[in-house]
Amino acid sequence: MKKQILLFSVSKEQEQKISDFCATLGIDVLTIEKKDYARPLGSFLGISEAASKGGKGKNGSRTQSVRAYRMTGFPSPMMVFCNVEQEDLDAFLSGYAGAGIEKIPLKAVLTPHNVSWTCEQLYEELMEEHRSFNRR
Repeated sequence: MKKQILLFSVSKEQEQKISDFCATLGIDVLTIEKKDYARPLGSFLGISEAASKGGKGKNGSRTQSVRAYRMTGFPSPMMVFCNVEQEDLDAFLSGYAGAGIEKIPLKAVLTPHNVSWTCEQLYEELMEEHRSFNRR
């Protein structure tokens, strides 16, 4: 599988900067449209079992992979690393700030645990972790 980063709620300018930077690292960038935020993360990568089995989020709710996302979007941008090895992740993170790209505080790595979560579920989980971290 190819190395990819999924982007959510980023500006066109930020998307272009991230794409240009990732090209130097051999990482593809896929910007997910708001209408697709209710889809399972794995479905963007052709992982069919993610779309068919659905996942359970923190609150135990099942993934609704067939409905369209109808909210206004995520208030903060989010980035998900897919099939990115630790060495490439380290290179990305160390070079990202130096590339003059606006910080994205919500980041995750696609795992067997979250592959069937919807974009919404992951966003909610990351926001909760972010709030908890900032309270400390």
